[in-house]
Amino acid sequence: MIRWVKILSLVFLCGLAGCGGTSTYTSYQVVHSPDQAQPGEDIRLVSRKDTVVYGKLLEIDQAGLKVVVEGEGKKTFLWEEIRVLEKVEKASARK
Repeated sequence: MIRWVKILSLVFLCGLAGCGGTSTYTSYQVVHSPDQAQPGEDIRLVSRKDTVVYGKLLEIDQAGLKVVVEGEGKKTFLWEEIRVLEKVEKASARK
């Protein structure tokens, strides 16, 4: 009887340990016009020169946008220089 209690306890504890983690998922939503993004959002930008930039959006208007890039400060991009602009959305899921 005690042997079965130990086995069931071990199975229960192993199950709890496996369920304790969380996973973070990142998705990207393409921005097609200036009204689809708001200042303060995290973005990923691919320039026409194939440079990828991750940062936080400061300003966005009809001419272009300003982004704070970690380690590089503020950068300004004109719409003509941008190939792809995406909003970065992160979500956490508990296992």
